[in-house]
Amino acid sequence: MERGLKLNAIRIDRMTQADIRIRAFWEWFVDHRTEFDSLSKPEEPFWEVALEQIKKVDERFWIELSAIGDPIREFIVTAAAYLA
Repeated sequence: MERGLKLNAIRIDRMTQADIRIRAFWEWFVDHRTEFDSLSKPEEPFWEVALEQIKKVDERFWIELSAIGDPIREFIVTAAAYLA
């Protein structure tokens, strides 16, 4: 996999639907790492594509990225809070 990213192996016969969605997201993320690295602002079209993908894991998830000039870019998954 690109740039040393590794996905933990999960036995297919024991995977839940959530496991499958999570694994699919991270595989998609690795395949699109270059697009993430070049994102500089949320107005860029790829941002919406990325949000669509993370929301397949959980509709309440959002993403954040550290600044493009940072030596190490951080990819952060956050959960939206819902008040009853």
